[in-house]
Parts: sequence; C-alpha cells; structure tokens
Amino acid sequence: MKQGHLIIAAREQDYIQRLSSYMRDVEFGTIWQVTAFTHPPALKQYLKNGYPADLVLAQPVFLEEAGELLPPSAVVAELVRQRVDEGRQQLLQFQPLPELLRQLTQLHREAAGGATLSAAPSGGPQIVAVYSAAAGIGKTTLALHLARAAALRRKKVFYLNLEQWPGTAGLFGDPPDDSFSRMLYALQAQPDQAAERLREHRKSHPTLHCDVFAPPQSAGERRALSGAVAAALLETIASSGEYELIIVDLDSWMDEVYDAVVGASGRLLWLYAEDAVVRGKTQYGLDEARKRGGSELLQRLRLLRIGESELAVPGQTPLETYGILPVVPQWHGPQSTPVPFASPQYRQAVERLLDELIWPQGEAIEERLGRHDEARMETAYSRVH
Repeated sequence: MKQGHLIIAAREQDYIQRLSSYMRDVEFGTIWQVTAFTHPPALKQYLKNGYPADLVLAQPVFLEEAGELLPPSAVVAELVRQRVDEGRQQLLQFQPLPELLRQLTQLHREAAGGATLSAAPSGGPQIVAVYSAAAGIGKTTLALHLARAAALRRKKVFYLNLEQWPGTAGLFGDPPDDSFSRMLYALQAQPDQAAERLREHRKSHPTLHCDVFAPPQSAGERRALSGAVAAALLETIASSGEYELIIVDLDSWMDEVYDAVVGASGRLLWLYAEDAVVRGKTQYGLDEARKRGGSELLQRLRLLRIGESELAVPGQTPLETYGILPVVPQWHGPQSTPVPFASPQYRQAVERLLDELIWPQGEAIEERLGRHDEARMETAYSRVH
C-alpha cells in the first residue's frame, strides 16, 4: 500500500515530537508519510521545491507563510488553540491525540468523498537519474550509495545501470549474463509479457539489498538501446507496483535514452568537480540540457559538487551547486577500496540527499535554512508494510 503525504507544522518542538511519536505507534502511521516542521520558512521552502502534500495540519502562521504554494488538491486544516472561525477547517491542538487523529481522519474522508484513509493518494515510485557530463568522477558511486542507503531504510529499490561499460561488475564480482538482453527483447517482441519477464530476469543484489539486472555480456546492448525501449523498461519497472524508488545510472553522453530517462525522472542529480576540464564539460552539458529540457528540467535538476574547494574562473558565473559530496582519497589509485561503502562522511552526505530530495524531512530542510539548532525534532517517518 502506498502512503499519502501528511504535513504537520507547529512552533512547539515538544508537541511535534509527541505527535510524531504517537502517529508512529498507531495504524495512522502506516497510511501516511509524515513530514514535520517547526519553522514557517522551512515549510514554505518545502512547498516551493515542489514536494508533495496531500493533507496539511498546521498552525495559521505556517499557512500564511505558505500562501499560494499550498497545492490546490491538498486538504488543509488549521491547528489552533481555540476555534475562532466556524467557516474554516480548524482542529484543536491541545486535545487527546486519539481524538485529534480521529477528526483528521474524518476531515480527509469527507474531502475524499467518503473514501477511507487507506485510499490515500498512491502515485508511482520516485525515479532519480544520476548523471555527469564527465566520466570517472563518482557518478556510479553516488548511484550505488543512494540505492543501498534507501534499501537499508527498508525501501523497495531498483538500481538500473544504463552505462555502456557498467562498473558494478568489477566492484562486486557480479558475473555477466544475458538477462538484460532478454528483457530488452521481451519489451519489443512480447510487450504484453514484460511484467512477467521483469520478475524472471531481475536479481536481488546481496550487497545493495535491492533489485538489479546482472551486467550485460556485451556493451552492444547499451549502444543499441533506443529511447522508446528505455522508456518502456522504466515504465515496466515503475508500473510493477513493487518499488518505491528507481535509481537510474546514466552514461556520460546525451542521446535519446538520456532524454527518455530524464523525462520520466522526478530528480536529475548532476555531478561535477572543480577541475577545469570537468567544469568545461559541465558548462557545455548544462547548455545542451537546457535546450533539451527547458526551464521545467531546471526545476528537477540538482548540481552536486565533488570536493569542498570551488574554482573561481574569471569571466564565468559560479555554478549553482545544491550540495557537496566529500572526496575520499582511499577510493583513488591502485589501493582504492573495491566496495565504497566504508566512508562515514560520504554515507552521511548521501543520507542528507535522501532526507532533502527524495523523502524530504522537515529537519533536513530547516538545517539547510540555518535553523537546525533551534529545530531539532522527530520529523518524517515512513513504514514499509
């Protein structure tokens, strides 16, 4: 069962912690993914970034700050100390928590035309594409970390590598086979059997703890892959109903496969480094991406820089970097670590990306706004049943 997205927002940190903890332990928490906020600007930023909100329970000051950013389809209730306007949806903040959730459930049921909360908006899995205009700077490393970190949160994840030369075989010793080739053939020759073929050809990876295809036996599979077949493959995985997250590891060129994947993705994570050559390729790549995807793509694209130092180039505008991934020296050179999950700094950076971009949490967003010390709280939680 897919969860709806519930926003709770109140200035009182203790209240948020108590309400979140109670929701976690009752049936209500199996139906909703809850994101909590204690500062109005953080909620505004969350909505401005396009994150989902199906049901909102917030103090009036939060709703005033959010304004027109609240989705028109969201069911909204004010969290108040005393009802002052019978014409507005208002729920008392200080009342027994079971009664508060009963009223919230009833409010949503009425707005949904009598449907129960178990019929909360479902949607499909999140699709996140990982890309770089330059090869060899850590794109696959990030994609693998994202997939594994999400799987360790008990999310159902599919890692899809669409590189011509997948690096995963060398990392994990995965033997290549023809399962990917047979999957692509089924999509073209037997599209009505695609779902069955997916169940047959996917594999559960023992290190990543998610589903994958085995490395292909020939690089020709990727070279021959069309945008239409790539789109059909993504649709088959997404429509299976078995996954909450699909991580797509793209190659470093732009073709119709890139267009198909990026067009279907909710996020495009683009890596670059402050190396003159890499930066030049990144600038060219971004220009081409804008031509292909327009302003809509820019809303989904997040630039991630490898390394802390930023290169000042005369006459060039600094790139608008969303976040920074640490450089891990042990991964480079002849003594590099074969399986790069041992760096706590890198794992922490990836966890932050999950909390901010994929399953956004109020605390992570408030920290980005510089309010972390004032707003420590239990925030978003998600159960997988």
